[in-house]
Amino acid sequence: MRRLLPAALLAACLASAAALAHLLPGVSRMRPGSPFNWYAVQAVSPLDGGYGEAPLEFEPLRGRALAFLVIDPYLPGDLAEARRFERLAHGLRHTAALLVAAPSRSQDAKALAAQATHERLTLPLVVDRRDVFPYAFGFGRADSPRYELFDRSWTLLVQNGRALRERLADGVTLAEALRALDRGDRIVPQTVP
Repeated sequence: MRRLLPAALLAACLASAAALAHLLPGVSRMRPGSPFNWYAVQAVSPLDGGYGEAPLEFEPLRGRALAFLVIDPYLPGDLAEARRFERLAHGLRHTAALLVAAPSRSQDAKALAAQATHERLTLPLVVDRRDVFPYAFGFGRADSPRYELFDRSWTLLVQNGRALRERLADGVTLAEALRALDRGDRIVPQTVP
């Protein structure tokens, strides 16, 4: 028993240190059913004629569903999925749709803004300099694309989806699940394997 206590204490300290390393309030490992409680992130957002870096605050988005797509904006497959996501998102009335740049691409926000402008992306692109999304949602730093979908109460319902056409455990596609969340419908909480 005495040997287990120091190991458990060390594990708890390391977990706390990992969360603090991300320097964002509320960042912790998330699973379906977890609440979203982040306050703000940095993003490059569409401006007149291009993209520019600015903070993105979440409080004004309260009451809307949240949909994140983590992409590497230099990979053709990720860009194709981002374009499908953008087309779908523009028809959603009650969802805040956001792209997230993979951590390896988030280190240079100026280059990221230039790439988003070049590719004519239309959604805000979250800058993930501290590996917050891979840490919070449990995927690898180079894994993309990845969807994280939250309902209007900001409860995580779909974790780690890869494509809008992908079928979830209940048989609906990720795109259908996103439309359901936009309408305010409940869906089965799940992590996509």
